Amino acid sequence: VHQCFRKLSDEEVVDRYPGKRLFFSPVEHSNRFLQIVDIFQIPELYAWCAVLDYLQSTQDSPHPVLVREDIKNVTTELHVHGTLHSHIMRNIEQYLDPNPRLKDMLDMLRREKKQLFILTNSPYEFVNVGMKHIMGADWRDSFDVVVCSSQKPKFFEEKYRVFRRLTSHNTPAYGEVKQFKDEGEEAEAVAKRSV
Repeated sequence: VHQCFRKLSDEEVVDRYPGKRLFFSPVEHSNRFLQIVDIFQIPELYAWCAVLDYLQSTQDSPHPVLVREDIKNVTTELHVHGTLHSHIMRNIEQYLDPNPRLKDMLDMLRREKKQLFILTNSPYEFVNVGMKHIMGADWRDSFDVVVCSSQKPKFFEEKYRVFRRLTSHNTPAYGEVKQFKDEGEEAEAVAKRSV
């Protein structure tokens, strides 16, 4: 357990969080804990720790939850609303390197009858720009299924999901995807609801 960049001693953990177990869900957010569920949260965590450390050195007891809310709002604006995606797509060569060997590796896996897929929270447009830069325009041929805008972790918890097929022009179609085809299918998860 850390508070910002400082690891808490066992005594501090017991004092602050009494009891033998810490109960929280990775889906639900808590004011007492921030659980990192994937590597993409590390920059957000670092920003939160850096800002909180700075404020603790310059102010009297800033409340971590208020700092967390502000960092989360900025992160949401940059990431969820597409600001960060747009910047990266305009400057893709600064963020990703082409990798022709990746296609060779994926082709070898397909020859071995492995089924390959992409499941990502990112929108298709963003994935397409990045994968074209890394692998070339035919990158979709290396995957059996591509699912974008999946809304993980909710994706794994919901029983009923509606998927949207993308047309050959990469625009959304309105017919529901009822079955994934074997070759290069792209789908964007939309309007998920439980039955």
